[in-house]
Amino acid sequence: MQARRRAHLGRLIATATALLTVAPIQVGAASAQASGVTVAVRTAPRLPAPGDAVAVTATVTGCSTGPITVEIYLSTAEASVASSGLMAEAPAHQNLLGQFKAHLALPNAYEGWYGARARCGAFRPPRRPMPGTLFAVGSRPSRHLAVASTTLTLDDTLTVSGDRCPGASAELDLTQSTLANATFVADLTVPVNADGTFSAAIPLAKAEPGVAVLKARCIAPAPEGAGTVMIAYEPAEGIRLGRTSGSA
Repeated sequence: MQARRRAHLGRLIATATALLTVAPIQVGAASAQASGVTVAVRTAPRLPAPGDAVAVTATVTGCSTGPITVEIYLSTAEASVASSGLMAEAPAHQNLLGQFKAHLALPNAYEGWYGARARCGAFRPPRRPMPGTLFAVGSRPSRHLAVASTTLTLDDTLTVSGDRCPGASAELDLTQSTLANATFVADLTVPVNADGTFSAAIPLAKAEPGVAVLKARCIAPAPEGAGTVMIAYEPAEGIRLGRTSGSA
């Protein structure tokens, strides 16, 4: 009798222990699936140059439900990825090792910073590269503007130039907004020379005294002729505008 009681008690303890052990593991795994999606990116060639046909392999982990799609974006710069253009997308398929991989192509790749974004189930991150996915095409992936002077008056003109634009035109936006991610509003569209350079002289008569930021973006053909893509330049910040010599 005592042996049967001890056996019964042992079964109850084992059952209770199993319940306490399994339940937290299941909850933790579901939470990790919902918030822990990651993408690992590999390129061929490993150090691509502008104009290369770049093959991108993206390995996705953490997606709890499918299907899985991977997108490649061309970003503004390594430290500023708020402005991004979609360059390629492809589904991720499970291989014999249980890994989910997507294979994407960037024919005649533009110089710049690229990165990957995955979407699956309810996971819909912002339309730009996810953290840890950036890779560069070319040794100078960031594009910068050159301004003749950063201290001017309102009766001056702001002279600006840029290079390495693979498109036919570029847009310029002189803004005095204090918002870090103010909407780009083109004040001027200029043609791009055959060597990828452009320049412009921007009148300042309609500006206000204070500090301004100059932004630019190159309008380039999208892959396979599917419209256009905007390639942004690093903004020229801290342009100081003073009153004209005849102002009170």
